[in-house]
Amino acid sequence: SSRQRSSFLPKLLAEVEGGNIRTEAIDPLLSLLVGGKFDIQKRYLIQDTGGLQIIIDTVEHCSSEVQAQIWSVLSELLTKSVYNVDEFVRAGLTGRVLDKVTSCQHATVAGRIATVLGQLMQHNITVKELKSLIAALKGQEGKFWPLQARLLISVLQSLPQRQVPDAFFHFSGSDGAVRSR
Repeated sequence: SSRQRSSFLPKLLAEVEGGNIRTEAIDPLLSLLVGGKFDIQKRYLIQDTGGLQIIIDTVEHCSSEVQAQIWSVLSELLTKSVYNVDEFVRAGLTGRVLDKVTSCQHATVAGRIATVLGQLMQHNITVKELKSLIAALKGQEGKFWPLQARLLISVLQSLPQRQVPDAFFHFSGSDGAVRSR
């Protein structure tokens, strides 16, 4: 956990500075997330959300192929367990994922990030996050639509889609938060 993370971080940061993060560098971080050897079929419950924040912060330093792979693994983690979605949301990463999709220049990677964003926002969306999503659709000066407008619109369209029998609104008590479950 925090001890393992502190021993792993210097190696990861050196690779970030060198601009050469590879899949092999991400595997230990995924293992830190789940508190042991990562296996998408057997050991996939997130135990350390600090590792999620590190992945989100460092993924842009990878090649587009590795970025796509990482976002696919994160999407699969979210698909595997509602607990993982809840941990992701509790860590406050939805807004950061929205920022990543709007700033991404590679279409395949942006599509994978948008998939993760849709999964998170279907589970829980605050008023602030909804406003940020709508604001991201506004074009910047001189542009009609932002680069990733189609992806953001697809995320918006997916919000009311619930594919679990216990879909309901849960008022968590925090300001501006309505969690759909």
